[in-house]
Amino acid sequence: MSGAKTTSSPRREVSRTLGRCTLPIEPRASTPPLRAMRGRGARAHGVIVALSLTLATAAAAGPDEFGYCTVCHGTNGNGNAAIHAPKLAGLPPWYVRAQLDAFRAGWRGTAAADGPGREMQPVAAALADEPTLARAVAYVTTFAPRAPAPTVRGDTARGATLYAPCAACHGATGAGNETLGAPALVGQSDWYLVAQLVNYRDGRRGTYADDAHGAAMRALALGLDDAAIVDLVAYVDSLANGAAAPPASPPAQ
Repeated sequence: MSGAKTTSSPRREVSRTLGRCTLPIEPRASTPPLRAMRGRGARAHGVIVALSLTLATAAAAGPDEFGYCTVCHGTNGNGNAAIHAPKLAGLPPWYVRAQLDAFRAGWRGTAAADGPGREMQPVAAALADEPTLARAVAYVTTFAPRAPAPTVRGDTARGATLYAPCAACHGATGAGNETLGAPALVGQSDWYLVAQLVNYRDGRRGTYADDAHGAAMRALALGLDDAAIVDLVAYVDSLANGAAAPPASPPAQ
């Protein structure tokens, strides 16, 4: 198969090439969010092979130019928890562009322990010029968002207290604030919010001096242990359309 190589060793490597960038890809197991963030884990090699092949052929302009995004993020851009691909549907254009710029600048997706980010970084880097970036952002905004089902269970009363400093930027209802560069939290998959808070806390994101927004998030996340992250995200879940979060239970380990 062009662009892929497999071996019989415990670690199956698939080389994906974008321009001159070739990355080793490991299989990823489907595990609870916090456990997935702690270990190196394995990545879904079959999906990455498909992404590699699609990238190699997605040169034509038009609706299919960025169709490879759906290989990981889903046909309608609503994410795929099994391979840790976040929901893109419903993200505002300014935030999509900001994150593509962050990946291209190396602010995101360069930490050794950030497997999903390391997969996304070369994809963003392949968007070589302003017209291509603009078309990519426009493509993402065509996805129709669906409300994700809550998967995080925690103490929402404690989460409400923990959310208080978050409201200064993300708003009391979690709707976000473009002026402050703060995205909406309500409507995003809760497992992804957990994963990103862990990334900020553990230094996989928000460590670059030029990344002011990331640095602010990291400063807040440093004070959160695993249980606090779960409780905070469970409260964000409860903000979505006034729906209650799932009953409290111990955080995923």
